[in-house]
Amino acid sequence: MTSLTDVLSSAIGTKTYGQHIVKPFAEPWRMVALFLVWLGLFGISNLTLNTTGAFKAEFDGNPDEASHMMTGMLIRDYLVSGTPLPAVKYAERQYLAYPKFAWGVWPPLFHVLEGGWFLFFEPTRGSAIVLMAALLSLSAVLSFVALRDEIGNKAACLIALFMVICPVAVSQFGVVIADALLVPLTLAATWYFARFLETHALRHSIWFGVFSALAFLTKYNGFLLIFVPLLGIGLTRQWRLWLNPRLWAAPALILLLAGPWYVGHAPMIVYAADMGPGGFDSRTFASLSNLKGLMSFMGPLGSLLVGIGLCSRLAFVKPPSANAAAQAGLLFGVWAMHSLLYPSSTLRYLLPALPALLYFFCAGLGPATRVLQRALPRYAMRLLALASFMLMLVARPHEKPPRGWRDLTSRMRDLAGSRVLMICGEGPAEGALITEMAIHDRQRDRKPEWTVLRGSKMLAKSTWMGGNYQVVFNSPDEMLRSLKNWGVSVVAIDFTAKLYPHERMLLSALQQRGTWREEQTPMEGIRIFVDTVPPQAPHQPIEVDMSYTLGRKLRLEPAESKAE
Repeated sequence: MTSLTDVLSSAIGTKTYGQHIVKPFAEPWRMVALFLVWLGLFGISNLTLNTTGAFKAEFDGNPDEASHMMTGMLIRDYLVSGTPLPAVKYAERQYLAYPKFAWGVWPPLFHVLEGGWFLFFEPTRGSAIVLMAALLSLSAVLSFVALRDEIGNKAACLIALFMVICPVAVSQFGVVIADALLVPLTLAATWYFARFLETHALRHSIWFGVFSALAFLTKYNGFLLIFVPLLGIGLTRQWRLWLNPRLWAAPALILLLAGPWYVGHAPMIVYAADMGPGGFDSRTFASLSNLKGLMSFMGPLGSLLVGIGLCSRLAFVKPPSANAAAQAGLLFGVWAMHSLLYPSSTLRYLLPALPALLYFFCAGLGPATRVLQRALPRYAMRLLALASFMLMLVARPHEKPPRGWRDLTSRMRDLAGSRVLMICGEGPAEGALITEMAIHDRQRDRKPEWTVLRGSKMLAKSTWMGGNYQVVFNSPDEMLRSLKNWGVSVVAIDFTAKLYPHERMLLSALQQRGTWREEQTPMEGIRIFVDTVPPQAPHQPIEVDMSYTLGRKLRLEPAESKAE
């Protein structure tokens, strides 16, 4: 019976002798060879990300992108500032100027990685996307390592190459997101658990625990790894492994490494888990939507081959291999985490499943080819693989073009009669302008030069996800007086999304009262209003209500604000 290795290897020319795969690298050069593979994939990742416009895009790709970027810059700035201030005090002072940090809302590892990266590379859009490319190519190399012992080096290289050109995956890595780090960490943890299922060696359990803890410290989605041992042990029927002390070294390490952060930030974790007024998606809707999302990675024919691979590796082999069982645990864990435990149909949450999908895609090629060879010539395998890859690459997702936030920040600075500005809009809009303003200051090697106020924080009050929303002013006149007292000279309002009550009140006040006039804007969907008699500096403290996160207000005294 032709094995998966023989079938796929014959399709691309990998030489095998029996079940032994001839490795092209001598053992001492294995790491050098892996580095060269990563380097090539890293270059291709940058090219594919460039074709999607990721380097030219702005920080409004999703609601969290600006927060991730700003938090990474915050860590970098603190490390290079040499300030004697405690980290929390420094962050609070920076937040008053650029209020889009999210330290503590997510676990810290991705932001620490960003901060370290920005120590060596200027914190810009370009350097952040290069970091995403490095993580994408790292994920591809780990996929190569996980697959090469079963399908050979050349076939594994082909799969790794597809991972860095898959349109859906590339479009997700083209945004600054913590999920980009979660992909290689969950894959490494899964691979080490597969090795543990084979060897029962303590070192493999320890490495599974280390990479799982790092995944937990990257994002809460890391809890999907719980399903890897559950399904891995269940599918391989190694029930006595639950009694093996070596297995429990992994959860002990997770508690040791990740437990302190989770215990110390428990209230913030509960707060961040709130889905807001809309609540969670229904489990039925999330289950079907996430299944559709997983299929979008592979295309229709690729998804069919994944299904065949799941059957051939799990249902028709008793018991399945350790690698197949662990990869099934990863795939099911990604789906179950966001369909059953935390129902949410967001495509980027499904990224950790891509290596498992590719594994079962390979597994499905063998059985499908044996059926097709009865009707097709000897090249059925190559034709099937080529058709699958082409269908995966045909549909390129629509990329969001730049709206012009950089031009808008320049226009607002030119019009400003004071150093205090305000942006009103939904999270991505406010975050994009704040991030561009912060990057502008850092490129000029300056400390925060401007104070940017968020309308959603200053004119209204709500939780992280928009719950308990209320306008904090009783009338347009009261709102205008506060703008004058805060020293605000320019206001921008985003009209591309629905206007909230505080934005409608502000618009009414600016159009009908006082010394405000509307100016031309370089950005469609944005309206700019300028105070023709601008205040030179704030007359009263600027207070940002942080009662939901810090339990108190942050206060910027007039003397601390920068006058023009």
